[in-house]
Amino acid sequence: MAIRPKSDVSSKARWSLIVLLCGFTLYFIAYVIFRHAAFDTAGYDLGNVSQSMWNTLRGKPLAMTTMQAVSSRWALHFEPILLLFVPLYAVLPSPVMLTVLQVLVVAAGALPIFWLGRRLFGSDWAGVLYAGVYLMYPALQAAVVFDFHGVTLAATFLAFALWALLQRRYVAFGVASLLAMSCKEDMPLLVLMMGLYILLIQRQWQVGLVTVAISVIWFVMANFVIIPAHSPIGDNIHIVRYGDLGDSMDEVIVSVFTRPLRVLVVAFESTRLPYWLLLTMPVAFTSLLDPAIFLMALPTLAINTLSSNSATYTPDRFHYTAPIVPFIVVSSIGGVARLSRWLARDEKKLRSTWRNRLLIVVVGASLGYHLMAGYTPLRRGFQWPTPDAHDVMAGQMLEKIPTQASVSAANSLVPRLSNRSHIFIFPKTEDAEYVAIDTRSSYFPFGDREELCAATRQLMTGSDYGTVFFSDGLILLRRGVSDQVAESPTALCDGVP
Repeated sequence: MAIRPKSDVSSKARWSLIVLLCGFTLYFIAYVIFRHAAFDTAGYDLGNVSQSMWNTLRGKPLAMTTMQAVSSRWALHFEPILLLFVPLYAVLPSPVMLTVLQVLVVAAGALPIFWLGRRLFGSDWAGVLYAGVYLMYPALQAAVVFDFHGVTLAATFLAFALWALLQRRYVAFGVASLLAMSCKEDMPLLVLMMGLYILLIQRQWQVGLVTVAISVIWFVMANFVIIPAHSPIGDNIHIVRYGDLGDSMDEVIVSVFTRPLRVLVVAFESTRLPYWLLLTMPVAFTSLLDPAIFLMALPTLAINTLSSNSATYTPDRFHYTAPIVPFIVVSSIGGVARLSRWLARDEKKLRSTWRNRLLIVVVGASLGYHLMAGYTPLRRGFQWPTPDAHDVMAGQMLEKIPTQASVSAANSLVPRLSNRSHIFIFPKTEDAEYVAIDTRSSYFPFGDREELCAATRQLMTGSDYGTVFFSDGLILLRRGVSDQVAESPTALCDGVP
């Protein structure tokens, strides 16, 4: 992908970009605040992260208690980027701060996309349009609203890394790459792919070799040293998702290279085929015309599609696709430029005509896909997250819990209670003084709602917990006290859908 110099941005294009960035930022800040107020956030993972930040401020780096047998965030993921945000958490110790911060970081990723678009096409407006395509990408928006995850932040750092790579600004590339790798333990594989691009296509041997070496060392240290040292099983606890390829991290990695047919069968199994189709649909499949950039995302594509957890290959609901989005959008920029040159048959006057036509197609595809899967009122059936009377009652119930008490709580209640030394996600109770349950919220991590209700009934009748609050599917229990309400556990889930 050749990058041409470009003069200063026109005033209209600059203001259009500012409006895009401010509109995205303000809208999604409001969205995540209201989502939290409506108890749509969760212990997995906003509660996990917020508690680990709170504990870090108290001398216990990234310690957490929410999950069975897990005592450190690094048992789940290696995300040293979180340590950079600890000072902010000291000033604003709230899970909402993390989700707002995530919006701000993700919005910044549109800047390198804009810069690449305008420089490659020689048009400010092409850059603005692609910045809009990036911000409107449903998979990116899904990651923004789905609690807080380090890997969501990686999308922005990878976008900056791609811009610096294609500009051959290798110092900036190095900084952006280090930030991206610090967001999750598998991000070094994406940096590795960019290092191979520097080696094989840009022919910058020294920079390429250093990039490859650092990314490999980082990946090995994160996945074979740091995570196993904190994991209750001595390995990545997510490795069970890859049972088709092996029972340990090293077995899975070896299988990827020694059993390519099995890898292809799993990755392109019928339930995963829609994922491959939907990935590039928002850019009218133009990413496929610049395979050198698009295939840099191959490691994350493999991680997502080889997993047995369907969430990893559901692009528009969860966070797993976020780091792929910059590669899709940047390769679309290169693909459109390449196709417009081919269609113009080297006639410069026709090139801009074909470019504009193709940009209209890409923007049309982006808007069309957004109508189906986006997170704005443009989507059919869109609903703003609005707190209701039940949510108000849940907040009142949680106010009854002392700030220093140990608590076991339903997944949806944990973020509101996470700033304490001991907070557990029900059914993990340990020696919790209080247990707070909402049978009307998501029943995860239980298999279904009846399983949640059965576990609650058992706790109410077969333990030393007394019921201190019981209304509208909300239950608050306290250890060592007598029942203070007369409701029967048999009516626990009556009327609950």
